[in-house]
Amino acid sequence: GSYGGRGGGGGGGGHHHHHHPTHTNSSISTHTGNNNNNNNAKRPSTSKGFVSSSSLVSSSPSINSSSLPSFPQQVFRAKFSAISSQEIWQAMNNLGYPNENEALAVDARQELDLKVGVAFTRFQTKFFQGRYGDLDARLISYGPCQTPTLNFCVERHQIINAFESEPFWRVRPQPGALLKTLRISLVWARGRLFDFDAASMVAGVVRDAGSLTVAEVKEWDERRQRPHGLNTVEMLRQASSYLGIGPVQAMSIAERLYTSGFISYPRTESTAYPPNYDMEGMLKAQIPHPVWGDYAAGLLASAKEAAAAAKDGGGGLQLPRGGVNAGDHPPITPVSIATENDIGGGDTWRLYDMIARTFLASVSADAVFRRSRVVLEAGGEKFTASARVVSKPGFLVISPWRTKNLERIGEKKRERSEYELDPSDESHAYGDEGYEEEEEQFMHSGALPTLRKGDKVALDNVDLESGRTSPPDYLTEAELIGFME
Repeated sequence: GSYGGRGGGGGGGGHHHHHHPTHTNSSISTHTGNNNNNNNAKRPSTSKGFVSSSSLVSSSPSINSSSLPSFPQQVFRAKFSAISSQEIWQAMNNLGYPNENEALAVDARQELDLKVGVAFTRFQTKFFQGRYGDLDARLISYGPCQTPTLNFCVERHQIINAFESEPFWRVRPQPGALLKTLRISLVWARGRLFDFDAASMVAGVVRDAGSLTVAEVKEWDERRQRPHGLNTVEMLRQASSYLGIGPVQAMSIAERLYTSGFISYPRTESTAYPPNYDMEGMLKAQIPHPVWGDYAAGLLASAKEAAAAAKDGGGGLQLPRGGVNAGDHPPITPVSIATENDIGGGDTWRLYDMIARTFLASVSADAVFRRSRVVLEAGGEKFTASARVVSKPGFLVISPWRTKNLERIGEKKRERSEYELDPSDESHAYGDEGYEEEEEQFMHSGALPTLRKGDKVALDNVDLESGRTSPPDYLTEAELIGFME
């Protein structure tokens, strides 16, 4: 039955925490027997998860009452992951018994949470009363999720408070000719120095060289893997990151979309689709959609071509790689087609749009980039120019926000390197600290000019850039969700 506050929609009950989205199955209990009217009268009107099976039997030819387990068992379990007629009929035709162990596990969790919560809340409240004048210590509550989560925020705050900013310098040659026209920045192989005199000396040596010489030219393909299926944590993280919708609001929108039959059950830990998943049927259902219908049709058509081309029966749909099938519910997907008008626009539409596009991206081809790097030398110092061009966009076509994520990866890496750095450590004075992050930051999104080993490139000027190391930012909601997981 649905006594748990967070079961959501047709979701069956059970107490569960926000960081374990699915300790319950979305399910309904069905009662057989002739005294349905009395049963319904006795039940509280709020338990809309209950459906009387004999009313279903009488209204539909496809459920056969003799297929139900026989008396004396009166309560059965119907398991489904979406409120669509196909899933509900399938669930009703495959009724099972409630699992006593699962029910007892939920009871045990509730009892443990209560005992631990009560004991530690009492202990903390007593401990803090009268300790700090400005702390309201009437009740300092403890929770098995909230307290460790608070700790992540406190740890980050302490790192920021203890951070001591240090000055550093970077040598940045300004190339002439075509590199200048394309505004391509050169990245110093040493990254940065914490010693001004050493950095000035290097800048002088590079300036005296008068020109840059091409030492190495490299090209290669870089593959970006299509995303896994979407589970609750990833949905909340992306809603916060890309859509700016907080976790509480995103979850309540998702549960509304689920109960309205637009998406599958939004509380799942699985990122891999179960083996018997009807991927083709799911894609076919999306073909009439005015926004991404053509894309879904294209995926199916190219899958058919690939299957025809592969003699050994290979080819076919690109199923998501890896991921985890937690055995609870499949990843979150669209169930029925809806336009912006059907859903009523706003954040509800934006979340539905993201869920649908992520589903389509998870069965699309990987993205392939053509990467190139030119290493230039002057006065014994090495500098690189890097570029990235999309050669096969793959899943990026349907989820364009993920392209922006490439630039963000560079920023995040840069932040991380800033505070792991110990300027007093001598090895950093000449190390390549921050080089990879900087290369990502100054990646040119286009082709580099054609250069060969030994070519000379004009040197217009050599700048000595100064900066200071900076602490990491406070955690974003998306990062906090990641840590909690």
